[in-house]
Amino acid sequence: MLPPLRPGHMLRAIVLLIAAMAILIPALIVHFAPPVVRHLVAHPLPTRVVPQAEVPPVEPVAFEDLDPDEARAFNASVPFVEGPNPAARPFRLPGDAPPASPCDRLYGCGSPV
Repeated sequence: MLPPLRPGHMLRAIVLLIAAMAILIPALIVHFAPPVVRHLVAHPLPTRVVPQAEVPPVEPVAFEDLDPDEARAFNASVPFVEGPNPAARPFRLPGDAPPASPCDRLYGCGSPV
């Protein structure tokens, strides 16, 4: 007759069984998987992506020693874009509620209670 199992032994046996299955099942799936078929198709690479006439010349970088105020004035004079620069639309998720009014913020009007 077998001696009675303590609860700790049963838990160890279950954990060992789960660990063995976690290793064995993926190994069997990989072993018995169908072979991978590689399709090698040669595509000719383009010789040039951009024609030489369209490539702008690269100017060398020249650093000037400016004090911070002159540097800020110079940076402010450089535009980010040519033409109008409209503000971006506000970001809203599909289920967002409209912004709360002052009444809603102060008294909780319209909020579920």
